[in-house]
Amino acid sequence: MTRLLHGGQRSIVVFGLLSVQAVLLAHLGWTMSPTPTEVGHMGATLYQWNTLRFDVFHVNPPLMRLITGWPVILCGPAYDGKSYSPRPLDRCEWKLGNDFLAANSPPTLRWCFALARWASIPVLLVCGYLGHRLTRELYGDAASVIFMALWCLTPLLLSWGATTCPAPSPPHWAFPPFTRSVNGFARPIGCGPSLPGSALGSCLWQS
Repeated sequence: MTRLLHGGQRSIVVFGLLSVQAVLLAHLGWTMSPTPTEVGHMGATLYQWNTLRFDVFHVNPPLMRLITGWPVILCGPAYDGKSYSPRPLDRCEWKLGNDFLAANSPPTLRWCFALARWASIPVLLVCGYLGHRLTRELYGDAASVIFMALWCLTPLLLSWGATTCPAPSPPHWAFPPFTRSVNGFARPIGCGPSLPGSALGSCLWQS
């Protein structure tokens, strides 16, 4: 495999896998109905963009909501924030999200959720490319191809990546090969390219 992946051929493989992932994410983002958690994220997203405050849905970092929210704001959906509560235990994002659903028509809602989902696709593509570069530098071409295949085609990553929700946390078992190499080991003991490629590929993106 190493001899087959040089120069332009390697770039074609990487570009092809990322392109397939982008198309699948875009299709899922348009066809899937919003999940209950996405409704809460949408309420928090609109609140954050309208107030520049981050005290709603504070259990998750706000960066991805800012990224997914800018195309929604450009659509100008109806939103008033009347259900906001400053008490963290109230978790008012759910009420804000339900108010958003009630105030907008189905076509508007479909476009808002689709645009928010599509806005996160570049983040996944960049993360996939950086993971490919890291895996290639640590373990070679074979491991980087395994990583890219898992990153781009894993059903769990595709299903969560096509929503505005944070993805599941990466499994802890995925980090030992990377940690050992960074700490000065030339290669993991008794480990070929399959294990590090599979392990790093299983590190699902988390916003």
